[in-house]
Amino acid sequence: MDLTSVINCSVEPVDIMESGVFGSNTGLAIFSIYFFLICILSIVENAIILAAIIKVKRLHKRRNILIFNLALTDLMAGIIYPCIVIFNKTYMESIGLIVGIVSGFTILAIAAERFLKIVVFTNSSKTHIGTTRQLLSISVIMWLITSSVLLPISFYDYILHRVIFFTLGPLCIVVIMIGISILYFSIFIKIHSHDKRMSARLNRGGNYKYTKLVLRAYVVIVVVYAICWLRWVNESFRIMFTMYYGFEEEDRCIVSSLVFYIGVAMILLNSAVNPVIYWRRLPDFREGISELLGCCTNEKSCCFRQTVVIEDSSVQDTGNRSTNTTDELVLQMSNKTHDSRC
Repeated sequence: MDLTSVINCSVEPVDIMESGVFGSNTGLAIFSIYFFLICILSIVENAIILAAIIKVKRLHKRRNILIFNLALTDLMAGIIYPCIVIFNKTYMESIGLIVGIVSGFTILAIAAERFLKIVVFTNSSKTHIGTTRQLLSISVIMWLITSSVLLPISFYDYILHRVIFFTLGPLCIVVIMIGISILYFSIFIKIHSHDKRMSARLNRGGNYKYTKLVLRAYVVIVVVYAICWLRWVNESFRIMFTMYYGFEEEDRCIVSSLVFYIGVAMILLNSAVNPVIYWRRLPDFREGISELLGCCTNEKSCCFRQTVVIEDSSVQDTGNRSTNTTDELVLQMSNKTHDSRC
């Protein structure tokens, strides 16, 4: 099949800068301002999150490796998506799809880690499933697999790339959302049954207090992810099933629409909102970001004091006995002398 059978159709061309997809120059200008403003916010906010995880000792926890990977995908989204719109290159579309899929699988990995700890390995003395090296390896493997599969296709076969972009990409997002929903539903069933049992026996609950706090933050991330991605997913499927599948080869057409670009803008909004969720919903990040931004503003104090983060291995989240209300113990040890490096 040649390229003309896919892009030479009666629908407006895919190039947003040359098409009338927004109806007027004013509409295009408003969209462009919003689009690039969100890009800037996404880059700045996620750069702060990455810097905080690297610099602030209290954030040096294993579960934050996956948050780091998620923030990295959001940062890259703020960079690559405007490049897709401006330059309209196939390989840039492929990179954008890679970033989106890795983002989804990272959120799925976060849910899977909590599911294994709370539902499967409930009697384990560890607060986390997986070592630092294993979580790092998982993050790297996500990037390697998706990049090695999707990037070569974008250079080798444009038609196959477009079919994957509008079909396999949205399908992956749907599968990820279903998987995440099942995992978190199982987790909340487990916690609810545990609290109910403990309340009946000891007239108290709340043994999962800190776990619930973290899980609520993760659920908010998932809900925002679903809301922001579903518009793009729906429109991608609509384009393929109304313009490509079921049509004769000469009548097939794969082009973007106004709703499609609105979906892309909502995806970018997701990248800009995630850092706000970390700051509002995760106390460690709220304190860590405040420490990072207020670093060394006081001459008599120094930022990034030595902090020992202890993954609590002695406390168990079990359904048979009371547990500590926190998953981790953070011991902060302040230096007695000023660190000249600050």
